[in-house]
Amino acid sequence: MLFGMNWGCLSFLILFPVGIFIWAAGEKRRRDALPTEELKELEADEDYGAIDPVLECIFCHSKNCVRTKQETCYVEGDHDKNSPAGFIDLCTIAAARARPQEEDRIKVHCMNCGNDWELFPPEETAEQSGVKN
Repeated sequence: MLFGMNWGCLSFLILFPVGIFIWAAGEKRRRDALPTEELKELEADEDYGAIDPVLECIFCHSKNCVRTKQETCYVEGDHDKNSPAGFIDLCTIAAARARPQEEDRIKVHCMNCGNDWELFPPEETAEQSGVKN
């Protein structure tokens, strides 16, 4: 079975999973060494993004507890890809070889009340982008 396999391919198939395992073990040790408060802060930063000191929660009206994370969503029609109707749209688009539109959104989460909402980033004007007419 191994006679037709390239040695580089074989070494990759062996060493890549070993490298992933070593990295995951190191990451687990690093997270276990962190104090509880720092670990919660790190996980919240990974899940919801950094705290934005300017934004105020639209539900509880508190400041310095709103986290923002910019994401790109692929939208076609009235549905996004995360809904069942959007998945069906995405499949029909792929079958037709059309490309769905990319749409930038800012996911926002309040750490005080736990509510989530989305913002659309402001449109860039010609003056901000540096384009001269």
